[in-house]
Amino acid sequence: MDQPWVFITLGTAFTDDPNFFVAAAHAAVQVGCLPILAVGNDVNSEWSIKLRARLPKPSVMVGRVNFSEVLPYAAGAIHHGGAGTTHALVTHAVPQIVVPHAADQARQAEGVARSGVGYRIAPKNVTIPVLVQALRNALPDESAIRRNARGLQAEFASLGGIPAAANVLEEVVSRLAV
Repeated sequence: MDQPWVFITLGTAFTDDPNFFVAAAHAAVQVGCLPILAVGNDVNSEWSIKLRARLPKPSVMVGRVNFSEVLPYAAGAIHHGGAGTTHALVTHAVPQIVVPHAADQARQAEGVARSGVGYRIAPKNVTIPVLVQALRNALPDESAIRRNARGLQAEFASLGGIPAAANVLEEVVSRLAV
């Protein structure tokens, strides 16, 4: 696959927005990328089959992905702002376009925009031209968004990741037990 990948997902809980997937996939193709869609559903369901018919060629549609297998190759992402997805994208320095749909996703989207690693776009404002412009701003190697994404990745790495978090939790629990 010679084209840069754009990872597109709404996670696994609030996935019923086919227009989001269609707009994001078409925008990715318009900027010369391969859309990789994780739809959170059975890719052979009636819903997925109807969606697939509306996607540009080429597009790759899967139910779920292993982030560690996909994100190292992603040039950008258009997603819902779930905490797990947002964090995984930060740890891989992937520029993000966040379209929050529910729960705490708006808070994640605000963090992405505030830290300069991507954009927050309200679902009602999602159009192919809006997404194309956001991708054109975010994808270049020397864009401010990509530089910020690399910087935030380094900051997260310096914090020590899961082992450091486990140590902090152990300390807190041991203090409470006293």
